[in-house]
Formats: sequence, structure tokens, C-alpha cells
Amino acid sequence: MTDKDAEYLVRRHELHVARQFMPELCCALIASSDTGLVRSIQALLRVVFGYKPEIKTACTAGGVLDGLNEAAPDMILIDDGLFSRNGIDVVQFLKQSRNPAKIVVITRIRRPAHILAIRSAGVADVIHPTHIDSARLTESYIRVCVLSVLEDRKQEKMGRGPAEVIALEPRSTPPRSGLSKARILA
Repeated sequence: MTDKDAEYLVRRHELHVARQFMPELCCALIASSDTGLVRSIQALLRVVFGYKPEIKTACTAGGVLDGLNEAAPDMILIDDGLFSRNGIDVVQFLKQSRNPAKIVVITRIRRPAHILAIRSAGVADVIHPTHIDSARLTESYIRVCVLSVLEDRKQEKMGRGPAEVIALEPRSTPPRSGLSKARILA
């Protein structure tokens, strides 16, 4: 076993423990014209979250809008190669539509300036298609959850309403420390 394999197994174990305290994913929207990428992400989401969440797919920009109107996804995974633009415009459009879903962009462009521009547009995470695995999707969903709590906190400070309290309870067995609940308080 190489160091890279060992690092992956350690990361996957840590995420398995963290996953016990994550809120469940209710709905996800995958937007990509690459059917192989869509199928692999669907399979990985099933590995991570089981068959309970609804997973919608779209292969056009109109399909993305239809998916947003049909259901309120918790997370949107967008392949920036789907659109004729660079992905940043699409993220800004989705932000202007007042959709509360957090966006994860899948991009094949590895230039740091492009990734920084996408992150500054307000996405939860940026993933390269070759780096997608169950551990990486779990990390992205954790970032989505953290951003949701931070935005609730910001809304509360601005006086726009009470912040939500997300109670995170273990799904199966309690952690070794003996704590049965963990809370993220806004």
C-alpha cells in the first residue's frame, strides 16, 4: 500500500465518522451533459447518502431551471462545461434567482485564477472531475452545510429573521467520546 492509498483510507474513515453527524441530503441536482460523469456522481451519492435522497439530473440550462422549479435541492452539482459560458456567469445567475441551494462546480480548468474566480462567485466548493470520489463528495456536502449555517448567522445579525438551529444526530452508533448529540448553533 502506498502513502497515497493510506491517506485516502484515513480521509475516508474520518469522513465516515463526520457523516454520522451531518444533516441528511434530501435532494440534489446534477447538471452535466457528460452522461458518464452524471452516472458516476449518482452512484457516489447513493454510496454516501443511500437511496433516500432524490437525485435530479439536467443536461441543459433549461433543465437546470426546471429542476430548481420542481424541487428545492440542498446541493447543485454543476459541470461548467455544460454551458457555453465559463460557469461563473451561471453561478451568478443562480445566485440572483434567490435559490437557497448551495452550488458545487465541477470544472476541468485547473488554472488557479479560474478556480479563485469561481470561488469568489459564491460557490460552496470546486471539484475537478478526476478527483470525484465518495470522500470528496462528503467533504463538499460538509462545506455546503457549514455555508448554510454561516449564512443563517449572517441573516440573524442583519435582523432578517431567526437563525435555524441544525441539530446533528448520529445516524447509527454514537461516537467513542460518548456524546450523543452535536449542535451547530447559529
